[in-house]
Amino acid sequence: MFRSQSGRILIDGQGMRIGGGDAAGPFWLDGGKLMINLSREEIQFMLEELTMPKHLMKTLLDVIGKREARISDATADELRDLCAERLDTHGFGSEYEPTVVGKNLEYLIDKLYVG
Repeated sequence: MFRSQSGRILIDGQGMRIGGGDAAGPFWLDGGKLMINLSREEIQFMLEELTMPKHLMKTLLDVIGKREARISDATADELRDLCAERLDTHGFGSEYEPTVVGKNLEYLIDKLYVG
């Protein structure tokens, strides 16, 4: 289940089933630029869990209402770095096992890796 610290964002019972939005997968080429699909829930989770600069928040808020929410590879890099920072500080429990938030952050770090 995709869940924020506040518990308001919920996605599927396993927590890691989010796949990118459509049959074409999580990546698109748009005018020669690599674009990454994000679900509304993934965007909401990042908006709730990450402290981000205004330009990233604006980008996510601009795409959240679109049928196909796509971000550039540069934006994905910035978001991945923020997810990694949050994972380090809030992603693990007392036994160093990933928390629900930590698992969601790990998933997003993998998804946002463009290569």
